[in-house]
Amino acid sequence: MEESITLDNYAQRAMRTDTPITPALLARFQEPQTIRLIHAAMGMVTEVGEFTDMLKRHLFYGKPIDFVNAQEEVGDQYWYLALAVDALNTTIHEVMTTNIEKLLLRFPGAFSETAALSRDVKQEQAFLQVKSGLSPCPKGVAKTPQPHLGTSKKGRAWDLFAEEVFSHVEDYVVPQYGDDGEDPYAENGPASLLNQAEKYIKRHGRNMRVGQEKLDLLKAAHCLQMAYARLCKEEERPAPYDNQPGEDTFPEEEF
Repeated sequence: MEESITLDNYAQRAMRTDTPITPALLARFQEPQTIRLIHAAMGMVTEVGEFTDMLKRHLFYGKPIDFVNAQEEVGDQYWYLALAVDALNTTIHEVMTTNIEKLLLRFPGAFSETAALSRDVKQEQAFLQVKSGLSPCPKGVAKTPQPHLGTSKKGRAWDLFAEEVFSHVEDYVVPQYGDDGEDPYAENGPASLLNQAEKYIKRHGRNMRVGQEKLDLLKAAHCLQMAYARLCKEEERPAPYDNQPGEDTFPEEEF
């Protein structure tokens, strides 16, 4: 019969799965980056503990919150956060941006319990791998999702449309025709780009292929974006590269 677990034999049984002290383990403790990350982790946990203890004393002992000290503790946490960020060879801006973009994948509109419980962990991990540069961008995962900055219904609707255009460009236009400056229509000026957008818009209601009307709107939006970019460039440095009517250089296969 197996011996029952007691206070006396628990530690002995638990230590069966303790990590052995090996030369490899000791070597890892000599890694400068690991040492800095351990320092950051210990510091953040310590500061969070002090912040939590202050709240405990307020809630359960009735001690008033020292808001000056609370702000100091938050500042100390930022110091250790900065240490971790530097040890990871990144920036706080990049960390914050990636966090918001990950949340946009999880909650495209706003927070919902359904989205929180049905999150696509594999998609999030694939996105984070791409952002970190550890893996190429798989099909269907945006390299840099468009930021959803809209707080109004119209703003959020525009953000969702902009992301559709972004995916169209990344998944179809660039693989088919090349990136900006390499594509067959790199020299098209604003006028020809606007003409092409108008062609797509005028086809609305006449193309019977499934999904083509939506695709035409995405193509038109891309043309308008390129025309806008050309205009901005001309404002900075006028260039006579605009095509004359009838001289468009778009390929036969519309992008």
